[in-house]
Amino acid sequence: MNPSSQLILNPPLKGSPKSRVVFLDFLRLTAILLMIQGHTFDAIYRFPSEELLSVQLYRYLHGLTAPMFYFSSGFAFFIATRKKWDSYLRFSAPLQKRLMRFVFLIALGYALHAPFFSFGRMMVEASSGRLDMMVAVDTLQLIGLTCLGLQLLVFILRTQKKFFIAATGLAVGIVLATPFLHGVDFGRILPPVVAAYFNDRYQSLFPFFNWSAFLLAGALVGYLFMEARERGNARRFMNYLALGSIGLIGGSLLLTLVPIKVFPAHDFFRANPVYFNVRLGFVSLVAVGLWHLEQLAKKPAKWISIIGAQSLAIYVGHVMVVYGSPINPGLAGLFGKVFTLPQASFSAFGLIVAMFLLGLGWHAMKYEHERPSKFLELATAVVLLFIFFINEQ
Repeated sequence: MNPSSQLILNPPLKGSPKSRVVFLDFLRLTAILLMIQGHTFDAIYRFPSEELLSVQLYRYLHGLTAPMFYFSSGFAFFIATRKKWDSYLRFSAPLQKRLMRFVFLIALGYALHAPFFSFGRMMVEASSGRLDMMVAVDTLQLIGLTCLGLQLLVFILRTQKKFFIAATGLAVGIVLATPFLHGVDFGRILPPVVAAYFNDRYQSLFPFFNWSAFLLAGALVGYLFMEARERGNARRFMNYLALGSIGLIGGSLLLTLVPIKVFPAHDFFRANPVYFNVRLGFVSLVAVGLWHLEQLAKKPAKWISIIGAQSLAIYVGHVMVVYGSPINPGLAGLFGKVFTLPQASFSAFGLIVAMFLLGLGWHAMKYEHERPSKFLELATAVVLLFIFFINEQ
């Protein structure tokens, strides 16, 4: 992977403590921990009855992992954008590099879904219509596409205030439109690779509607937070954010008691605005809590920021280990859901440690051995592409 593939979602580590948003590092770290543990259990642990309260609470907790990850990504997108705002208003070298990062994320997302590590076999299977899973939209495609859209808003609107207003309207529109789009088969009028971005009818885990709104919400909160911090009102803003989050959760739940149907039939947990608002409220409350933790931690450990900055490598690495990829089998395929709770817990802990070591090692290689790491990345990419095109299996 080229260094440019590092998630733009992560602010650089070179900033001074006062310029860094440390609680965002805490938020990303929390999301990464929950993500690795949750995916490991999902792949190898056979849960007891889904009717158990403990299992239901577990499901809800881990249902916040993706919103937390996307919210922090949108927040960090705005921070990174704000630092180089003028550079992103013209087709400059930083803008070109940023666009390449986003396109890389989308391409990498599709590559991880490829069923075979063979160009020839994929062409044969595609002609037979047996590659539906490859068009499914997952985390990397969602982040890449949403960030492209956010960057387009920056380029067109030019000012941060206009960006905030437009992004707010876009987020609200996406959330409200999702119930109407959830049951539509867009494959009848669009190619499957495009239709998969609208809903989950083509096996998409994270379609654009309404998952992208979490990234937009993160960018909006990032704008408000940075404005408040510049005026010395960060604490007051966080207090207001906590109150607003509680109000969002409570107000949304009260709406469920109103006997008026506004939306067509849809899956409540996948498309309903109320459920979206409740999750967004809880994620915001977590962010507020971690901000207060930041105030207590005078000098947080540097490794926390490094892990957050290397979230792409950690995400890709753990997905390959847990679910497999075109070049390796995963735990899910090798074992299936046969592990006991202690076995699954030990496996999750081991994978967390391994992925943290991967993140720390990847960071050290890139920043302490820059030239050798670039050569290794390029050589690895060339070898993999060569094998991909000549492999017939």
